[in-house]
Amino acid sequence: MRVLRALRQRGLLLCLLCALFLGSCTQRAPESQTRTAPVQRSLSPNELFKAVSASVFTVEALTTTGSVNIGSGVAVKTNELVTNRHVVEKAVSLRVLKGNDSWMASVVGFDAKHDLCRLRVGGLEARSVFVRPSSSLDVGETVYAIGAPQGLEVTLSQGLISGLREYGDARLIQTTAAISPGSSGGGLFDTQARLVGITTFMLKDGQNLNFALPGEWLSDLGFTLNPTTADDSFYEALLWFELGGQAAKAGKDEEAARAYREAIRLMPNIEAAIHPLALSWNNLGLAHDRMKNYERSAKDLRQALRVQPDYSEAWYNLGIVYDHLEQYEKSIAAYRQCLKLNPNDAEAWNNLGATYSATGDHRREAIFAYEPPHG
Repeated sequence: MRVLRALRQRGLLLCLLCALFLGSCTQRAPESQTRTAPVQRSLSPNELFKAVSASVFTVEALTTTGSVNIGSGVAVKTNELVTNRHVVEKAVSLRVLKGNDSWMASVVGFDAKHDLCRLRVGGLEARSVFVRPSSSLDVGETVYAIGAPQGLEVTLSQGLISGLREYGDARLIQTTAAISPGSSGGGLFDTQARLVGITTFMLKDGQNLNFALPGEWLSDLGFTLNPTTADDSFYEALLWFELGGQAAKAGKDEEAARAYREAIRLMPNIEAAIHPLALSWNNLGLAHDRMKNYERSAKDLRQALRVQPDYSEAWYNLGIVYDHLEQYEKSIAAYRQCLKLNPNDAEAWNNLGATYSATGDHRREAIFAYEPPHG
């Protein structure tokens, strides 16, 4: 059975992110020609949770007295988390958990001025978050807290920014989103899934007052942040791309197709971000292929190749789609183009040979197609 190939997922977001933001820096329009950025649409709570929950972890700290402190942590690098200092400062052993997986962690930095701590987690490959500065926040905005309240892993609560308290060069964030013991060190996110703060403490004096530390304080721990602004369509495109990948992995092809279409719509101009746009068209083609909409899939893949003609995976996938359509001459041409770009693609050689046979062409050339060169 011939299966279309998507880009390998390891490192995907990093590649996409670099292309998006490098493109945005090098392809800016002159100030007089810059269009007003479109109003960002809010993600639904379900979409937001899917986008960022993989970046939030439970932190267990075994103390010198034998007790265990439970808190939360947010990935700001693939193998590093930020959490509250008070969660881990008396720990003799640290463990990070996600579902049935666990990793040992070590402290690599305390923030001397704020209740923040940096953890390094061996073997972890997490998706890092983007940070929105507190200076762009407004009272009344909807926010979501994700953490491990009472040890209940990756729990979502919704609320508002109820106050912004000046604190040095930033603003302490007061929120109505529920925060409980175990939430300390978790993330407070806006409706575009950007980290706005690290949930930290609550005051109970006649009413519950919940607070988060501003996200830009993470730079004091030595993190190089991935900042976003309130009108940043690049990040929204990245989120839709990620949601599309998650939906495709879950077999929800119509949902994946919708997400990829949104990523394409929000993508910057082709010259600014060739590779991610080609990826989005390719993956949209895969979603349509799984829905047996082969004509639409072929159209999507041709769009990917219009953006990036040397994208060998898209040529390979186009060959399979043309096989499904029984357009064998076009299939052979697509496989040959794939092999011109990647001569050692054994699957493409095999499929080329099979397609020759399907046309009734059993010449020596068809037999050789099953035998890729070895180098």
